[in-house]
Amino acid sequence: MKVDKSIYRWVAIAGLVLVISLLHYNTVGGNVGLHLIHRELYFLPILLASFWFGCAPGMGTAAVVSVIYAPHVFVHGAPHGAWAAVGAQVLVFLLVAGVLGALVERERRRQRETLAMENLAVLGRAAAVVGAEINGTLAVLRQVASGLDLSDRHREDTLREIDRLAAMGEVLASFVPRETLDVAVHDLNDTIREQLHRMDPQIRRARVHVRSSLDPHGCPSRIQPERFARMLADLVKNALEVSRPGQAVTVRSERGGEFCRVAVADEGPGISPGHRTRMFTPFFTTKPGGQGLALAGARKVLRDLGGDITLDSATGRGTTITLELPRETPDDLLV
Repeated sequence: MKVDKSIYRWVAIAGLVLVISLLHYNTVGGNVGLHLIHRELYFLPILLASFWFGCAPGMGTAAVVSVIYAPHVFVHGAPHGAWAAVGAQVLVFLLVAGVLGALVERERRRQRETLAMENLAVLGRAAAVVGAEINGTLAVLRQVASGLDLSDRHREDTLREIDRLAAMGEVLASFVPRETLDVAVHDLNDTIREQLHRMDPQIRRARVHVRSSLDPHGCPSRIQPERFARMLADLVKNALEVSRPGQAVTVRSERGGEFCRVAVADEGPGISPGHRTRMFTPFFTTKPGGQGLALAGARKVLRDLGGDITLDSATGRGTTITLELPRETPDDLLV
C-alpha cells in the first residue's frame, strides 16, 4: 500500500520541533550560547514546512513554534529580554515562513504554467499534423462523393458530414504553436447577419427566438471571415441545443477601445461551477458525441490575434460567451 510521502514530511517536521524544544528548554538558565543556538534551530522545521507545503502550512508551523518557544521567556527573563524581543523573534519566524512559502508557491505556479504551455505546444504540433492529414483526405473524399451516383439527399448528407469533419480538421490544425494567421479587416456585423440567415432552418427547428443587437457603427476587426463565421456558428448551435422551445438566444456586437466584442447569450440551464474552468480545455466536453475542440480552438486563434474569449455562466440562468477581437487600425480607435 502506497503511503503519501507528505505524512513522512510532517512527521520529520514534528520530530525536529520536539528535539529542538527539548534542547532549547534544557539550556534555560544555563549556557546562553547554546540556548540561543537552539532557538535559531527552530528555523529548520519552519523552512522545511514552507518549502515542502507552501505559505499557509509554513506560517502554521511558525505559529506552533512560537507558542512552544515563548512561554519560558516570561519566567526566565534573561537572556532574551522583555516582550519586545520575544515579539520580534516571533515576527521573524512568521515573516520567514510567509516569504519563503509565497516564493515557493509562485515558483510552483510558474512551473505548472510552463509545463502546461509545453504540453499545449506538443499537442499543437500533433494536432496540426493530424488536421492537415484529415483535410487532405477529405478533399479527395469530397471529389469522390461528388462523382458518385447518389440521390440528391444522400449526396447532400455525405458532403455535409465531410464538411463537418473538415471543420474539425481545421480546428485541430489551428493548434499549431503561435500560428501566423492570414487576416483581413472585416465587419463582424456582416458575418453575423449572414450566419444567422444561414442557420435559420436550425433556429426554426429548435423553436428558439434568436435576436441580434448589433453595434450601429459596425465592428470592423482583423480576422478571417470564415474562421469567425465558424466560431459564431458553433456558439449559436451550442446555445440552441441548451435552450428550450420559446427561450431566447441573443447575439450582440459592440466596439470599444482596441476591441470589438461579440457575445452569444442563452437562457439555458447554465454550466456547473465544476465545469466552468475546464470549458476551454482541449477535448473536454459535456455533450455526448462532442469533440471538445470548438472553444479551445477559438481561444487559440483569438489569442494568436491578440484577442480572447470569455465565459460567464450562472446555474439556472444561462450562459454568455464573448469573443474579443482586435479592431482594424489604431486610427479608428477614436470612434
